[in-house]
Order: sequence, then structure tokens, then C-alpha cells
Amino acid sequence: MTYRETPGIGAGSVRNSADIGLALGTVIQGRDISITLPSRITPAMAGLPPVSPVFTGRAGEVESLIGELAPTAETSPVITLVGLAGVGKTELMLHVASKALARDGWFPGGVLYVDLQGYDPARHRTPDEALGLLLRALAVPAEHAAGDTDYRSALLRSILSTYARAGQRILLLLDNASGDDDLSPLLPSDGATATIVTSRDELGLSSRRHHVDTLDDDAALSLLRAAVDLAHPGDARLDEDPGHAVAIARWCAGLPLALSITAALLADLPTRPLVSLAADLAAEHTRLQKLNLHRRAKAVRAAFDLSYRRLTAEQQRVFCLIPFNAGPDLSTAAVARMAGLAADDAERVLRELARANLVKPEHEWGRWTLHDLVRLYADGESRHLFSDTERSSAIGRLHTHYIDTAVAVYGLPVEHMPEARDASLPREVSQLPRPLGVAAYLVSTYLAAAVTSAEQNVPAPPGGRAADTAITDWEEARSWFKAEGANLMAALEQAVTRQQHEAAFQLGACLTRLLRLELRLAEARTVAAATLSAAGLVGDRRAEAWALNSHAVTLATGIFSTQVAEALTFHEQAIALYEQLGERQGLAWALNGYGINLRRAGRLAEALTAHRRAHELYTDLDDPVGRAWALNSLAITLTKAGRAHEAVDHHAQAMSLYTRNPAGLSWAAQSSQLSDVSKLWSQVSTTFSNWWQRRKKRK
Repeated sequence: MTYRETPGIGAGSVRNSADIGLALGTVIQGRDISITLPSRITPAMAGLPPVSPVFTGRAGEVESLIGELAPTAETSPVITLVGLAGVGKTELMLHVASKALARDGWFPGGVLYVDLQGYDPARHRTPDEALGLLLRALAVPAEHAAGDTDYRSALLRSILSTYARAGQRILLLLDNASGDDDLSPLLPSDGATATIVTSRDELGLSSRRHHVDTLDDDAALSLLRAAVDLAHPGDARLDEDPGHAVAIARWCAGLPLALSITAALLADLPTRPLVSLAADLAAEHTRLQKLNLHRRAKAVRAAFDLSYRRLTAEQQRVFCLIPFNAGPDLSTAAVARMAGLAADDAERVLRELARANLVKPEHEWGRWTLHDLVRLYADGESRHLFSDTERSSAIGRLHTHYIDTAVAVYGLPVEHMPEARDASLPREVSQLPRPLGVAAYLVSTYLAAAVTSAEQNVPAPPGGRAADTAITDWEEARSWFKAEGANLMAALEQAVTRQQHEAAFQLGACLTRLLRLELRLAEARTVAAATLSAAGLVGDRRAEAWALNSHAVTLATGIFSTQVAEALTFHEQAIALYEQLGERQGLAWALNGYGINLRRAGRLAEALTAHRRAHELYTDLDDPVGRAWALNSLAITLTKAGRAHEAVDHHAQAMSLYTRNPAGLSWAAQSSQLSDVSKLWSQVSTTFSNWWQRRKKRK
């Protein structure tokens, strides 16, 4: 750039002219300023960093972003691409920029690109350094670019504005920004210069924000295939071994950086079979080490390191606690319990981690998750941050959080679960012809009783401690279980693996019943077996007796269960142990459940004896709801034995006991229906018997 004095028009006039339209400070000489733009774009403004020839899975995002850069818009936006380290923000920006620059008339002034290196302390560019790079790219001589940050920022904005007014619009690309302070001096103010910013953090500047997510499985596999084919055209390993190809892509968890490193590892050794690389990546504890290209800076761990080092000590601690949860996500309350923080403080730290794109908030507010590779990284860092004792204590606090809430849910009156308890006659049944309607009513009511009767009066597992919780009914309980069920299952497996037998028993005990009530019976039976095993290792005989009977109930749950005979064996073991312990409440529970399953096995006389013994125990214990349950069970067995007329009275007694106790009100309705069914069954039986006798006489 040159400055010169030339004669002006008129006597004694002088003109200052600048060849790129700069207004440098106060103009002292002359009264007119003439701006002349360069005749052609300088090389620094004509080129971009090279774009990868392998780019896939982002077509929709590219088109959307290009649309936002169109010159038809009244105001050109600042666009921020935000996402996890290695997710492909820079590559997306460069592809969008290259396509936008190719559009005729969109950016005739060229492009300016600067990598701010915001996450690398050793290479981080200050705003002053970035301004120097941009001004040099605009061919501003060093002597005119000298000054403080405010001056150089105003100079940059003046140049960009002048280009825009002259129809030479420029595209400004600011890569790897780590904060608003780095960006503020660099952003244009003319409303015409388009700007794209990439960052791992949620920035506070006013912009159109785009979250860059990981690739789905198909796009990840396409990227791998294209990268390998680029290095070795015709390499068919990914097509010849699709199973391991998919596994490798999934272990990269959709992260383009991990996928590009994996492709390079395959390209380096064209004869290496996929099964070999798949075996390397399958081991979680070494996966991040394997995703490292020749120990250069291009490594997944190195990318995460830069983000992690910027966290405060409190943020690092919470971040490293999160992978202790073995499930897919976790709640703010769970994090607070592990970290020993108040809920508000835990949420604040989680929001800060989310702004750094290290933690991802779920669609349901108050739940958080980690990208798979970030989870491995956080788990690795936790081993440096926490001792084995601290790690075990944190996991123990998490398990206690789950157990306390599960025990509170377990203690809710089960009759408040309307779907499981509703034995009313469907509307369609009343519209059937009378014989069919009667049969449907009998079947539907007794099937409902078969499903629900074993869930009445179930004692809490020994040793459990209910937490204070806002969950007050089964609708809320089911929502909680839907959110936390996978975490509870994972915590149980974790407790078993870590030989935390008491936690495994408590988690399994609560899970078993919750799964039964949701009719997830295969899972319930697996969990019940694990619970029984844990109870034996705890060394608490009461817990073992409880687990034996719970396992029996679980095996027999379901109208079409084929494991009733096996359930009876576990009932018998539970009864024997409860008798040894002198534990009458548990014994009454086991005896009545035993009677229910004896009835299902067709051993009706033994079933009646078991129900009567249970009723006697509940009477001695002054447990009216238990008495009502035993009476109802006895009545159902009597009905099945063809003694429905006797059953009616027992149902009536049960209904009276239920209605006098708040905990049994909902069961009263079922008892009333069962009484009606017994009456109806008695009438049907009598009518059929009379008809049969008359028929025999006629013969």
C-alpha cells in the first residue's frame, strides 16, 4: 500500500490518496480522501487451507450454511460452529467457505482465514497477533498497522467496510476461538462482511449458532471407506469384512478425527486385516492410545487434553466423576450426590461443562451424557485425579443415591398403579352376547387377579433406607424408572463386578419388583437370580430368605409362566429359612405366595392350607391388609376348587378389611369384583350342574 500527495482541483489544493481505502488516524493534510482498491486480490486473500478430499455426512448442514452466506441477505451474519473437539467443525467451515467462494459474485473480495489456536496454551494467538495476521493479509504495511489493539481493530473494520461498500465483499473465517475476548476485536461491524467462527465452547457473542454433531453409522463408514480408497484405490477390506468394518466405525463413535486416524492406520498397512484393528479398538482402556497417528499431535487424546486443561479444578473433578456412572446418562441429582455438592452448584458446573462441549445435555432437562470417546478420556483422567479409595467412595455414593430413591419408590402402595390394578370389564365385553360376555368377564377378572395378587403386601428388602423424594404415586414412579432404569441395571452389574454385595442386593431387590410390575419378565428373572446370589454373599440370612421368595414370585409371574414348579422349590426354601429365623412377617408373605403358585400347579388342597396359615400369621401380626390378601387368595383357590359359594364370604371379609385401611382401598375394588365373579361362577356352576343332571335323567 502506498500513500501520496497529488495536486487537487483548484488553486492550492492537496489530495491524500490510499490505494486500499484506509482512513489512518486523523488526516492533517488536505481536505479530500480518495480510496483506491487494489486491482486484484492478494494471494493471502485468495486461498484457504486445503480441504479434505474425504468429506461426507454433512450435505444438509453445508447447504443450510451456504444459504445463510448468500449476498441477498440484508445483513450478513456471524455464524458460530460449536461442537466437541475432533467433531469436524474446521472441515465443515472450510467446505462451506470453498463452495461459497465458488458462487459467482458472492465474495469477490476473497477470504481471510486465521487459526486462533484458542485451546493450545503454547500456540494461542492473542487478538493483537490475529489482527497482525489479518492486516498483513490485507497488504497493510507494518508501519501503518502499528498501534494498540483498539486502533488495529478499528483499522481492520474500516478496511472490511470499505471492501463491502465497493462491492468487494470478504468472507472472514476465525477458527478455534476459545472465548469472546479473543473474538471481539476481530469481528466486522459493517453488516455486510460474512463471518464464520468455530469453537468448542458456547460463546456469548450474538450469532447464528450451529451445533456440529458426530456422524451417524452410515456416514462414518462412508468416510472410512472413502479415506482408505483415496490412499489405496481398490482396497476392498471394508467391503470384504463388513462386520468388523461396522464395529471399527462404531468404536470411533462417529468422531471424524477418530475416523480419519483409523483410516490412516489402515492405509499405512494395506495388508492388515480389519479383525486386527478391531481387536485393538475393542479394548476400552487402550482405545484412545490406539487412536493416535504415529504419536504426532493428531490424536484424539491430544485434542481432548487441550479442552480439559482449561477447566477449573472444580470442573475437572465433576467431569472426571461422570464416567463412574455405568449407565447411559445421569441426573443432576446423581452428580450432586457423587460430588458432594448442592444441586444448584452441581447444575452450574454441568452447565459450564456443557458450554465447553465436554458434557451434553439431554432433551429432558436435568439429564446429562458424555460422548463415548470423551467418557473414555474422562475415565482415564479420573485415575490420575482420584485415588482408588476416593473412586470407590464416589461410586458408593452414587449407588446409595439410586438405592435410596428405589427403596422409596418400592415402598409406594402398589395398588396405586392403575394399569396393573384395573380389573374392570372392558367396554367391548358388555356389548358381547351374554354367554360370551359372562365368559369374558370371568376370564378378564381372574387373569388380572393372577397377575396382581402376588404383588400385594410385599415387605421391603431388609436393610433398605428410603430417601426423601418428590415421587408420590406410580405415575411419577414409572416416569422415574423410565429415566433411570438403564442406570439401575448398569449400577447393579457394576456392584456385582466390584463385589459390592450389599449394594448389589439392594439394587437387585428393588429392580426385580419394578421389572415385574412393568412385565419385563425375562430381565426380572435375571436380576432376581443376581439378587439371590448377592444376598448369599452379604451374609444376612433375612436378606437371603427375602431373595429366595422374591425369586420364586418372579419365576412364576406371568399368566403363561412355565417355571411355576421351580418357583415352588424356592418358596419352600424361603419358608424353611423364615421359620428358622422366626421372621413371621416374611413367613406369612412366603406362605401366601406359595399358596398362589400351588393353586396354579393344581395342588389345591395344599394351596388352601398355605393360605390359611398365612391368614393366621397376619391375624397374629395385626396386619389387616395382609389378612385381606390371604382371604382373597383363599377365596380364589376355593372358587377354582368348585367351592365358589364359600369364596363369596371370604371375598366380602377381604373387602371389609381393605376398605377400613387406606393402604388397601384400591384392592377393595378388585375384591368386590372377585366376589361378584365368585357369585356368578357359583350360579353358572349350579346352572350347568342342574342341566347336566337333567340331561342324564333323560338318557
